[in-house]
Amino acid sequence: MKFDAGSEKTIAEPAGAAAGPVSDGPALQPTVIAPGAPATATVPSSGRPMAGGAELAPGQILGRCRIERELGRGGMGAVYLAHHLTLEVPVAVKVLPPHFAAKNPQFAARFLREGRLAARLAHPNLMAVRDADRDEQTGLHYLVLEFVDGGSVKDRIDAGPIAPAEALDIAIGVAEALVAAAEHRIVHRDIKPDNIMLTRKGQVKLADLGLAKDIGQEGGGGTMSEAMMGTPAYMSPEQIQDAKHVDARADLYSLGATLYHMLVGATPYQADSTVHLLMKVVHEPLPDPRVRRPELPSAAAELCLRLMAKKPEDRPASAVVALAEIRAARAKIGTAPPTLPAGAPLPATVVSAVPPVFAAPPAPPKRGALWLLAGFAGAGGILVFAAVAIVLLWFFLRVPEPPPTGPGSGSADPAGQSGSPSAVVAGAVVAVIPSGPASGERKTDRFGLTFVRVAAGDYGPRGVPGLAGTGVRISRSFWLGEREMPWSAYLQFDPAAQGRMPPGATPQDPVTNVSWDEAVRFCEWLTGRGEARYRLPTECEWEYAASAGGSGFDVSAARAGAVNPWNLIDLAGGPWEWCADSWEAAPTFASPIDPVNQGRSRLRVLRGGPDPTAKYGGGILARHRQEQAVRAPSIGLRLVQED
Repeated sequence: MKFDAGSEKTIAEPAGAAAGPVSDGPALQPTVIAPGAPATATVPSSGRPMAGGAELAPGQILGRCRIERELGRGGMGAVYLAHHLTLEVPVAVKVLPPHFAAKNPQFAARFLREGRLAARLAHPNLMAVRDADRDEQTGLHYLVLEFVDGGSVKDRIDAGPIAPAEALDIAIGVAEALVAAAEHRIVHRDIKPDNIMLTRKGQVKLADLGLAKDIGQEGGGGTMSEAMMGTPAYMSPEQIQDAKHVDARADLYSLGATLYHMLVGATPYQADSTVHLLMKVVHEPLPDPRVRRPELPSAAAELCLRLMAKKPEDRPASAVVALAEIRAARAKIGTAPPTLPAGAPLPATVVSAVPPVFAAPPAPPKRGALWLLAGFAGAGGILVFAAVAIVLLWFFLRVPEPPPTGPGSGSADPAGQSGSPSAVVAGAVVAVIPSGPASGERKTDRFGLTFVRVAAGDYGPRGVPGLAGTGVRISRSFWLGEREMPWSAYLQFDPAAQGRMPPGATPQDPVTNVSWDEAVRFCEWLTGRGEARYRLPTECEWEYAASAGGSGFDVSAARAGAVNPWNLIDLAGGPWEWCADSWEAAPTFASPIDPVNQGRSRLRVLRGGPDPTAKYGGGILARHRQEQAVRAPSIGLRLVQED
């Protein structure tokens, strides 16, 4: 088995082939990026010149196409923008390097087979093939493909995670293509963001049938060696173990891994080598995307988990079933709320994606006001009518001021403890807080870790830039670690970390020298072995719990060993504690309901820290940052267990 680092595609060397950098068919993507975009964004490049030295110059004729310019180049060939002389449309021309065909004729046969398969699978969500042939003058084998001008999904992910609604729309397009493939008994075997193209209008185009398996043909469709084919980060466990005998459910796993990548901005599993990555896919518990992005809608996260089930029988039974489930998940998710600049007032049209959300019903207007409005007439009357209507609506629908944020202040019912549902939050966004148990209740999980209930409620942030002076709603209760995570629990996950324990440390002391990335993997490990989902707290969840909802607790006086009114210990005076949020000096938040900052920065937020009197001192309102891959003796973690 070989691993092409440029394309991240794992391949099996054909029987009888000479040793060397040979792959099972061209790894180059058959679709292309938008003009002017970086070529390497869509067509992976290994940095090597095109094998065999075949380079097409602008103006050169290949078949019925006039080459205009190169779009991308990889170790397995190149893709060119060309003009089709007969059809008079722009096309993409994918060229097989001549030395592949010379070394093994099966390469050329497989290359042309890709074109034939794509031609059979004519569908709006599949990349169209215009022609497939061998040029007599140059001897080059080539495919003439539909030119897609909007880039790939990988390009989109490189700019940051994709909004859940849009990610599910893309998944629907891919599933539509897989339904068409299933009708012809074709398994794609290489679904991944690089192979999903988008037109400028947003239409999805699935590309690259180079690894496709035609299960309708005896012998699996003419593949040269199918012991290991695909891209490791997106391959299903059964495809890793036996690529020759997979069915359409392997593509559903890859679609789930792609959806995970779109939602989270990272692949489900990471490792320092291909072998370790493949072992994780086969053996490690499936990571829940909400561990990395707690604000993800449950419908999207649970769909990922179902599509990526370890056993094929636990996934949707077919592409048709998967398409229906994706559409159902999409129907549960509204349009993503706009991003607000830091400190901006909340517009009345902002609605949180976190259910349940509703607007308070308007009080009926007084009859006198209606008579006043009806008296306006003339060309300017409509404008005056609208202005007065807005003022009156503000009067009737206005929401109370945000809760005070000074020491000793708090909302009237800071944790929803009054026994009746609350529907008040600062700004014009309203969400119901269900009644439930009060904060402070303790429980111990199967790992011996003690957690404290933090009930839903409202508070006024003081330590979160961009939210100071506004009201924030924590709409769902959760359990937060009573103390920082101890070494005894973390060493069950990573026994080698014992070598990083400070001199004299005991198993019950707070774990330190753990990076943010390691903390996330620890959460995934606990989730896979426990009875609930574990994750890092968001910054607002951490401050809300630490300040006891702003209920009068003097946060400035907190020191090591202090217990706050909700029975949480050592929120100041111990190690800095990782939060889920990306760090920005002036973060922006899409909504004041369960806010979390998921920027592109690899810096992550730290809260708590040593006593304020110490060097680099912290405290409940202190905020710091560190690169997510860095370990430090002053950084630890405290986890959330979801209710």
